Amino acid sequence: MQTKVSRNEPCPCGSGKKYKKCCGLQKTVSITSIIEKEIMDIQAQVLHYAMERFEIELDDDFSGRIDRLLVEDEDEMEYYLFVHTLWFTSFVPVDHGKTILQHFIEEKSRMIQRPKVKEILQTWTNPRPIAGRVVGITSDTMAVRDAFTNEVHQIKLLEEYDVTANAFLFAILVPFGTEWIVFPTIFDMEGEDNEKEELFLRKEFGRTTYDNPIEFLQEQFLDLMNTLPYAMLDYGSGSIDWKNDAHREIAVLFEEKMKEGSAPDTLIATGLLLWFKYCEKDLKLIKKPETYAAAVHYLNLKANPMLDLTKKEIANLYGISPSTLGTAIRDMEFDLYEELMELKGMYLEQIIEDLELGSFGFPDDDWDDEEDDDDGYLF
Repeated sequence: MQTKVSRNEPCPCGSGKKYKKCCGLQKTVSITSIIEKEIMDIQAQVLHYAMERFEIELDDDFSGRIDRLLVEDEDEMEYYLFVHTLWFTSFVPVDHGKTILQHFIEEKSRMIQRPKVKEILQTWTNPRPIAGRVVGITSDTMAVRDAFTNEVHQIKLLEEYDVTANAFLFAILVPFGTEWIVFPTIFDMEGEDNEKEELFLRKEFGRTTYDNPIEFLQEQFLDLMNTLPYAMLDYGSGSIDWKNDAHREIAVLFEEKMKEGSAPDTLIATGLLLWFKYCEKDLKLIKKPETYAAAVHYLNLKANPMLDLTKKEIANLYGISPSTLGTAIRDMEFDLYEELMELKGMYLEQIIEDLELGSFGFPDDDWDDEEDDDDGYLF
């Protein structure tokens, strides 16, 4: 909004100065744009304050989360370090039950001269996390449909973002008068408007004892952001570039048997990944496909300490003898030792988390809760 004011009138920005000695230094001034710029500067100050005053707390908390983050390289680790800093600053109490953002507001508000900017900052004591779908976007506004509540939030954009409609995003929101703004940026997960992301998040919420999905998102923000992209990937055997037809044939056989038992996609994915790692070792295949597929099937399930299964069950499923399967398992265990240890660690972390949340169960709702029968999934 462009506002022209007499030079000797009080400046409409609320500074108490005459217009000619304040915003009137320019012939025409947008009061809103000046306030927006100062708000963006304050957001940067908040992060600087957090990293300077609470470096130890930030580092300690992130160090405790590194092992369970799925990251591919140093750049991705730096990305999640930044996400963690924003999340921790906004939501985690550090001293006297107050967050870093609340401490900043208390200590720095008196140093802000412009009353309107100070007023906005003082409303940031309770930020709101959001995960949702972009349903509309202009140069200065963005409409996001909340994945949990389906409520559409209108968000004011203080700068341009390279985001398209239908993108799925995570963000932390703070008030800007009667509107919301992001603190200080958004995390775009792209998306295809097929609601897979929404379904995944709702399913994760349903597995917990949280009553409020906003509280759930607030506390699990970093983990959900990290897990979501992997949950959306299609890890079928056809999506992997196998070195030869023999490798592909075994992968397809394993996948078919797992699907016959209604195994969740995540469990099929871990088995395919184990087989892919084994194939990368360029070992000569000397057994028939059923033997390798059965061995992958067994090792993939056996990594979960909560599953009780026998070699005989898996051998019968693939039409081979338990002794043949046992020999293949020993060979693969040796060659996949590190991968199996990592997989077991992932299962243990999930079990511990489920116990802490009071929602013990498997990581996917596709499991059949009925008793196993002849056609059911083999544990």
